[in-house]
Amino acid sequence: DDVVQKNDESSTTKPSSSENKTPPNNVIQKDYKSINTMLSIHLFMIRLFPIIFVIYPQGITNEAIYNPCGKYMVRLNFNGVPRKVIIDDFLPMGKDGKLLCCYSNNQNELWVSLLEKAYMKVMGGYDFPGSNSNIDLHALTGWIPERISIRSSSTSFDKDREFRRLLSRFHKGHCLVTIATGQLSDDESERSGLVPTHAYAMLDIREVEGYRLFLLKNPWSHMRWKGNFSERDSKHWTPSMQAKLNFDRSSAQLIDNGVFWIDYDSLCHFFDVFYINWDPGLFQYTTCKDSYASAENPQYNLEVTAQTESPIWVLLTRHIADFAENKEFIAVVVYKDVKSRKVYYPYDPAPFCDSVRINSPHCLVKMLQDPGTCNYILLISQYEKSITIYYTLRVYSTAPFTLSKIKDPYTISKQVRYKNHNFCCVFLKECLMRKIPVDRYSLYLVFYTTTNILSL
Repeated sequence: DDVVQKNDESSTTKPSSSENKTPPNNVIQKDYKSINTMLSIHLFMIRLFPIIFVIYPQGITNEAIYNPCGKYMVRLNFNGVPRKVIIDDFLPMGKDGKLLCCYSNNQNELWVSLLEKAYMKVMGGYDFPGSNSNIDLHALTGWIPERISIRSSSTSFDKDREFRRLLSRFHKGHCLVTIATGQLSDDESERSGLVPTHAYAMLDIREVEGYRLFLLKNPWSHMRWKGNFSERDSKHWTPSMQAKLNFDRSSAQLIDNGVFWIDYDSLCHFFDVFYINWDPGLFQYTTCKDSYASAENPQYNLEVTAQTESPIWVLLTRHIADFAENKEFIAVVVYKDVKSRKVYYPYDPAPFCDSVRINSPHCLVKMLQDPGTCNYILLISQYEKSITIYYTLRVYSTAPFTLSKIKDPYTISKQVRYKNHNFCCVFLKECLMRKIPVDRYSLYLVFYTTTNILSL
């Protein structure tokens, strides 16, 4: 009852042209439900991502400018493709005159609140139940989302391989990374300083003097790690390590800004999931199939011609209208070298790659193809289907490819209406007279019966 909508023109003259230089600590979040949105904005600024270029109207330098009419357009990647989201500059405020949304300490910067409002609009409003940074970053950047489970027994997490991959790719600017904790007891949380089921931004990753270290940030800008390589740790830190990492333990003890170093072993013990968003510019080739209803397991033929060993990534995005409704589980099942025929039984032939059914809007399947030409069938799977969903299927690869929808090979259909047991004879006679092979028919049976209704 104490929430009002207020135009923010009185406190903002125009969006500043220094968005990409804004310190992350300038961003304030009032609603912890949408904390992942703020975390994504933090990563935007840290990596100097051109946020301002997704907000319109724009000036001659393609940067967002202030609109005195109060109307803005924001480009978000939602339900599989870039979409235009129209908003005004009315923001939720309490009776005390303070904003109840994400905002910047710099009163000349309206873009933070506008970006969050546009995202809240497509997610159902400011009271949406929250998502994860993987989903948020994909919406804000269009970068390919990948989820890597650290401690799940159902996945084969390669600890060393994952560190080498992140160390190489992160410093080349190829990915944005957040890491989330799982359930922690009150004692574990108090002892470690970590927040249960909470996401942290990865600001840096290093290997120094035999130690594998991560620099993380709590988006709350307070509450830090208390274990190995924290600012309290005098056992592991050496003067040479501090110099190499440009870290001053004494200065870090003076203020809690939520930024801390943590070793990889401790991270794998306390954290559950890596959320990685990859730059789609890494792939020379891509295509997109949009807005197909998955009523009868749609299937697509993917033919890839590779000169060298080439990665193939398949991203399935489930379209959503209300983020709170997440009872639909999706997956992409891949079959290899089946000669473009349609797959009718899930395990005949055996899948080349069968992903886990998840209720996230995004499902990513990664493959690696040897040199040569290969055909794949991509089957869209919906676990225990309750409603018809819409989706976007996008393929990324460093090798050229073609993607086409597989049509139903049964081109002739016939509806037979019957009231006796002779319908099979009628159907077969029709086939023989027209010399049509029976196996080309898709047969639909319509049953008629007489019902006696008893009124009480």
